[in-house]
Amino acid sequence: MKKVVAKFGGSSVRDANALRDCVRVVKDTADLGVVVISATYNTTNELEELFSLLKKGEDESALWGALKERHRIMARDLCCEEAFENLITTLEAELIQIRENAELSYEHRDHLLSFGERISSQLFAWVLSKEQNLPYQVELLDATTVIKTDSTYGMAFPQEELILERVQLLKGRAQDNTLFVTQGFLGADSLGKRTTLGREGSDYTATLLAGAFDAKEVHIWTDVDGVYTADPHIIERARRLDTLSYREATLLAKAGAKVLFPKTLAPLKEKKIPLRVGKTKAPQEGGTWVGGDHACSKDLIGLTLKERSDGLIITLIGHGVESLDIEQSEIDRGECYRSFYHPAKDIQDVLNLWYERYFS
Repeated sequence: MKKVVAKFGGSSVRDANALRDCVRVVKDTADLGVVVISATYNTTNELEELFSLLKKGEDESALWGALKERHRIMARDLCCEEAFENLITTLEAELIQIRENAELSYEHRDHLLSFGERISSQLFAWVLSKEQNLPYQVELLDATTVIKTDSTYGMAFPQEELILERVQLLKGRAQDNTLFVTQGFLGADSLGKRTTLGREGSDYTATLLAGAFDAKEVHIWTDVDGVYTADPHIIERARRLDTLSYREATLLAKAGAKVLFPKTLAPLKEKKIPLRVGKTKAPQEGGTWVGGDHACSKDLIGLTLKERSDGLIITLIGHGVESLDIEQSEIDRGECYRSFYHPAKDIQDVLNLWYERYFS
């Protein structure tokens, strides 16, 4: 039987109550086979800052203490304090080893960044395994045993043939009702050293596993109920896109839409595995389904912005964009998209102005 792969983002596991919402989604999802967990909200940023302090030889104890305490509160609320303290003991021993290196490198950074997903996935697995009448047998899976990569620390390249081999071994020993809970973003190279797939790489982990497992569907759970024509946190009138092709979704991601990671869809296209983006706190509200091969069969579907030091890059995506008369300086174009430079740096004002002009 083909299974569903689900991924929960950092905002979906930001605290104990949010994590319980994820558990409810898991319990309501039929044929679930793998759950991929991101680090809790802002944890990766804090670990980046911690690494920066270590590299400069500055005291990182206050930051590490605050990060521990925040997760300790979660563990207490979720009734798994003892297991959490055992995990923290392990991580602190690893932190001491990292700190003792005379010259810290990206290899050490990736090892440190792994702490976020290792904490969140263990919290999630502990809570899920305590659920009554759960139709799954929960197994915490170390992502580094499956997601094999090269040694490009910070932006590791997945070795998909090796990943497939490891997944086949897992499928061979797993029971039909096994539910694997694992870490997003993380992998390991041929020497067994921890690597990361790049920021927001948990989506990529989910689709790599989906491709290797020959999954039925992929569900990406986040704080918005789908992919929108513009950032709904800024443009209240932005509308949800009910369906997108793989190409349309990839263009939106590359142009700066924050819901999907640009490489996410590549492992799904060949096997035509559909992907759903939904809201953890309101799964009943539907979402956006991604699948199909068409290039751009609709009107304008997206307006995205990227910041750079001297201004903004604005990208319009959709059918007919090539015929629009736009006076702004064009810096790139292709099938179904055009990008422009804008000197202003006020994202909210620029986004509102362009959305009013082209989507009203």
